[in-house]
Amino acid sequence: MLPYNMENIDEFAGRYQPNTRMINSKAFWFWVRAFFGRAISVIDFNNLIPEWDDDTEDTLYYWLYINGFVGVFDTDKYGLIFQFGNLNGRDIYYRPANFQVANAIDPSINKNYSIEKGDCALLKLTPTYCGIYDIIQYYAEKAAMLDNDINVSLENLKLTKVVVAKNKAAAETLKKIVDLANAGQSLVVTDKLLPDDKDGNSPLSIYDLPNIKNSYVLSDQLHDMKTIIDMFDAEIGIPTLLNDKRERLVSSEADYSASSARAAIWVRTLNKSFNKINKLYGTNMSASLHYQYNQGGVDNGDNEINGNSD
Repeated sequence: MLPYNMENIDEFAGRYQPNTRMINSKAFWFWVRAFFGRAISVIDFNNLIPEWDDDTEDTLYYWLYINGFVGVFDTDKYGLIFQFGNLNGRDIYYRPANFQVANAIDPSINKNYSIEKGDCALLKLTPTYCGIYDIIQYYAEKAAMLDNDINVSLENLKLTKVVVAKNKAAAETLKKIVDLANAGQSLVVTDKLLPDDKDGNSPLSIYDLPNIKNSYVLSDQLHDMKTIIDMFDAEIGIPTLLNDKRERLVSSEADYSASSARAAIWVRTLNKSFNKINKLYGTNMSASLHYQYNQGGVDNGDNEINGNSD
């Protein structure tokens, strides 16, 4: 069961991107998967119950990161489970009061569970009940657009010269020479000369394409791609140095506070949710930051952030 159907995704995406911009490409979805993989590396779940501590944990990451929350409740058939669902109702603080499940595989668990009465508990990633798919999409779009430019630059590297052969003999000889050169031979010897034509003119004309060297931007594009990846890492909590003069820095001088800010909020929010789940169902689950932020970032002695809030 997907968190969003295509209609929901199109409606959401249409509010952000111009209708004329096409990002539904293989490159875009490649970067969505790549950035999603990087994002889930930031947070570790600790002491998950055995029923969740296998590939079920992958589903937990997916629903939390895409949808922002799951409902956790006890069942006679499956024990303690988490599910994707919808929120409805409001309590005195205008927080969601109920969690509605509609599971097509087993309708027996379908119910409007009351959060206030303790029928279920919410495990949420962010204080706003939102996932982080918008962050993943934001950077995936930029990486996909630049990815296409890099491919164009790589193709343009092959167009340094155009050679025009004025006769068939000259053309065939040139093809053979190029084949041997492309095969890796550093020295090409041919017994066929390319004589001038009967008017004394050379049988070859070589044209250098204008400004190819001056317009060579592949190295800049590759640098920009790494910058996009570094910006995404800093956004979601992977320690990185957003500084072009990195060779002048040592790790002890690095300020990772920008990288840790969002991740710290996510882990704190998860652990507040886990506290309620643990008290309601007698578990001892928690979340913690995977990476360490030694300078200017998270205080690694913070129990709540590191999954020991009791």
